[in-house]
Amino acid sequence: MGMLVWWGDDGINDYLCPPTGNDVQVLSYNFMVFDRWGNQVYRSDKQDDCWDGRHFGQEMNTAVFAYVLEARVLICEEVREVFLYGDVSLVG
Repeated sequence: MGMLVWWGDDGINDYLCPPTGNDVQVLSYNFMVFDRWGNQVYRSDKQDDCWDGRHFGQEMNTAVFAYVLEARVLICEEVREVFLYGDVSLVG
């Protein structure tokens, strides 16, 4: 099941932000968003950054995008590798 980012600046689904738990220490983090042709339209190595549906400051057209999250986390005194992927629909 995909996620949804909606243009509107109403505080509801305005950003795509992968969640992290309060009791998880993030050791490394790489979050990427790709268009349907595989072009990377967003990348962040900071867990507090979120994608707002823009690419180089310009609003993207309505489309489905793929996201990938690669991270290393420390949880319960154990280092774990995290790899999540999915799709997000950008609508406006």
